[in-house]
Amino acid sequence: MYVPVEAFDFIPLLQKTTVKNKGKLAPGNDEIQLEMKPVKAHSEVISTTFSFKVG
Repeated sequence: MYVPVEAFDFIPLLQKTTVKNKGKLAPGNDEIQLEMKPVKAHSEVISTTFSFKVG
């Protein structure tokens, strides 16, 4: 079963990153890696990467 990722799933993670930069992401390239670990034993992890650039 696939669970859709919502914006509010990323907001806390991005907020931790922005604390050092006074509420803004530092310019540059960033990636968010998503992993889904199936409950069944011996199942493969499903992963994907979302890349973006802050200008």
